[in-house]
Amino acid sequence: MDFEMDSKTVVDSVYGGSNGVSNYMAIINDCRHMLATDLANSDLKFIQRQTNGAAHSLAKEALFNPSFHIYYNIPSCISDFLFNEMQYAYFCPKKN
Repeated sequence: MDFEMDSKTVVDSVYGGSNGVSNYMAIINDCRHMLATDLANSDLKFIQRQTNGAAHSLAKEALFNPSFHIYYNIPSCISDFLFNEMQYAYFCPKKN
């Protein structure tokens, strides 16, 4: 399982070698421990918020819908992000 974060500071702290005695570093050390033991096949990666805009918006919207939902149409909270990504993919194809 891969975890994506839009906080480069947190990702750098998890993979950095620094230690400390603050509450922040206690949480970072707990994350390091879980990634090394319980989630050994997992990875934590930095993804810019602009790149992950649809997922970020959908996650915020999910806070207002505490029960399980199945969407048969694109939710309005992410439709603009998806449309922009489709436009970009069409006009700026990846080079091999």
